[in-house]
Amino acid sequence: MDQNALREVSNVAQPDKHLNKRWFSSQAGDLFVWHDGERFARFEFCYNKYRNEYSLRWKLDTGFSHARIDDGETGNSYKSSPILITESEIDSDYIFEIFKKLSDKVDMSVRFFIMRKLLGFVHSEG
Repeated sequence: MDQNALREVSNVAQPDKHLNKRWFSSQAGDLFVWHDGERFARFEFCYNKYRNEYSLRWKLDTGFSHARIDDGETGNSYKSSPILITESEIDSDYIFEIFKKLSDKVDMSVRFFIMRKLLGFVHSEG
C-alpha cells in the first residue's frame, strides 16, 4: 500500500451546517474539501507534511492563498499552536505535481476539480 496516497478519512466532524467537509490524508499531505452538495466552496491542500509543511487554500469568493505552516515546535518542553505564515515564494508547478502524485486514490470529481483549479493557479503564477 502506498503510504503517500491520499485516502479519505471517515467520520469527519461537520461544524458548518451549510457545507459538507471531506478529509483525505496520507503520510505526505492532507486535503480538506468543503462543498454544499452541488458545488465546491473551498479546499486546502497541505503538503510536505513533517518537513517544511505548506498550505495552499482556495475559496470560491477570494481565490488562492499560500502559507508555510509553523508547527509550534520550539524545542522547549511545551508546544505552541500551529500557525500559518504567509509565503510570497510559490512553486506552483511543484504543488501541481505533488497533488497529482498523491491524489490518484481521491475520487475523480474532487481530484479533477482541484487539478483544474491548480492548473489555473500554475498558469496565473508562471
